[in-house]
Amino acid sequence: MKKIQFFLINVRRKKIWFSFLIFVFLPIYNLIWEYIINFHGKLLYFFWLFRKKEFFNFSKNSTLIVKNEKNFIDLANSIKEFFPKKKIEDIISKNKKTLVSNKTDTDLTDFKFNINNEISPILKEKILNFVFSDKNLSTASNYLKVFPIVSLVSLHLNVPVDDKLERGSMLWHKDDFGFKSLDLFVTISNLDFDNGPLYFLKKKNPLGVFAKIEEIVENPRPGERNKIEIDTFNKYYKETDTDVLIGKPGDALFIDSCRTYHRGGYCKSNNRLMLRITYQTPDNIRKSVLKDEFIKDHSTYRLEKNIFTRYAYLKELNFFLNLINIKKCLMFFYRTLHFKMNLKNIQNLFTN
Repeated sequence: MKKIQFFLINVRRKKIWFSFLIFVFLPIYNLIWEYIINFHGKLLYFFWLFRKKEFFNFSKNSTLIVKNEKNFIDLANSIKEFFPKKKIEDIISKNKKTLVSNKTDTDLTDFKFNINNEISPILKEKILNFVFSDKNLSTASNYLKVFPIVSLVSLHLNVPVDDKLERGSMLWHKDDFGFKSLDLFVTISNLDFDNGPLYFLKKKNPLGVFAKIEEIVENPRPGERNKIEIDTFNKYYKETDTDVLIGKPGDALFIDSCRTYHRGGYCKSNNRLMLRITYQTPDNIRKSVLKDEFIKDHSTYRLEKNIFTRYAYLKELNFFLNLINIKKCLMFFYRTLHFKMNLKNIQNLFTN
């Protein structure tokens, strides 16, 4: 059995496995994923196309920085005005007291707080109008090639933590939740290299979720599973292969966090306030918490009554796919079949 396991692991480092995934498996699986697993979303995608909505064009990339977009700036300024400096300080003080009482040596989340519960109903409605705007839904649809669901809306606050370096999600990683997704990160506070910039790999890997760097953190703490140390990542990719989100309120990043290596949130000084929105598909294992964590009182926000927004807000997997536990099966495939990148084969296959 061990010999078989070793053989399979070794094969997944070979060029023949890379070629099989690129030329045989992925073309077939893309069709299955779009037209069978996400059949309902594919139908809505075609109907949505007839409306000819405006969208942000990725040009076949999995990342896009957005700057000087009026709707983004207006929303960011509204959130920033609602959270003046004194209010932010009070939130930090309250959360730090909670963290101290629950502190453990392996805590890797002591640098960020979700502050959705601090947002007023009026501001929540403005955020949700932005989340479900035609342009954002069209952008997600155009990228995913199926109509999306919205699983997460999170306003989070990152703060400096004394005597701690990059750890957890501050290390390079892909979000291990599914085949495709699209996250939108919108800066609310001014973002620079000292208060949690978001780094990402702009050089696209054609294998997406089916390619992972072998050299991951050894003996990982909770929150560091499959993470890659910064120095290790720098051996695989040049600085010119990466980019960073910094800028003023309203600057934003669209990124497929399942397919693209990224890291961020390390505040050396000053705080960082950022809005994160996740567009995905029902087969993604990242649990949809929109209704439970952001829209606790459904009467505070009324969705426009059409099939598109109802799907984006409410859609779940159908009974049959749930019955066969399709999510678990798909994640097994992604984690088992991926091409194992090391310094030798990445130089042969992924250099320009």
